Amino acid sequence: MIQSDNIEMLCVDDIHTYYGKSHIVQGISFNVSAHECVALLGRNGAGKTTTLRSIMGLTPPQNGKILFKGVVIQNLPPFEISRNGIAYVPEDRQIFTTLTVMENLNLALKKHQKDDGWTIEKVLDIFPALAERRFNRGNQLSGGEQQMLTIARALMSNPDLLLLDEPTEGLAPIIVEILLEVIINLKKEGLTILLVEQNVSATRTVADNYLILQQGKIVYQGDNEDFWATPALQKKYLGI
Repeated sequence: MIQSDNIEMLCVDDIHTYYGKSHIVQGISFNVSAHECVALLGRNGAGKTTTLRSIMGLTPPQNGKILFKGVVIQNLPPFEISRNGIAYVPEDRQIFTTLTVMENLNLALKKHQKDDGWTIEKVLDIFPALAERRFNRGNQLSGGEQQMLTIARALMSNPDLLLLDEPTEGLAPIIVEILLEVIINLKKEGLTILLVEQNVSATRTVADNYLILQQGKIVYQGDNEDFWATPALQKKYLGI
């Protein structure tokens, strides 16, 4: 596995994000190093999805700073943030349900691909279920297959950082295991991942570090070993 070399891929510095007058993200700061997976946890409404949307420019923070590979990005539109190397897999998937798997992937294909970048053939190799259903429309896929397609489509932009919002929600345990194995393999490929997940146990094999949000503020930061050695912490903030 490629090890983190402590290069800061993402730096979130004291950001504040609002929906109207509602102060959702209240001054959070954290870093994500290259090639690591950071799990962002918290109860419903804690601000996890808003944090991802803030990074992606979909709900820009009103205060604070976000740097990606050392470049300030919080004032850029989402398409430029994506072009710079961040891909977002939203909770609601947002695939084109009337298009086939191949058509969904072709739409996401960059005109100028890296020589060693992701291709349709490469993403179908890691998602053999999609390869088998490449000519099926999105609305003919199971929930798990739709989630695979959403991740596969995100990879077509050749990101350096992947934002995953609740990728295992509502999926059968066997599909969850497949997706976790995919995340492990993506880390081996060198991808950096920020993972929002309600299924806390699912993060155990993939997350290097943990953040816990409560009411828009970070109340815990620690590594995998420390997090799993502190069950009282999990009970207090996550109810498990």
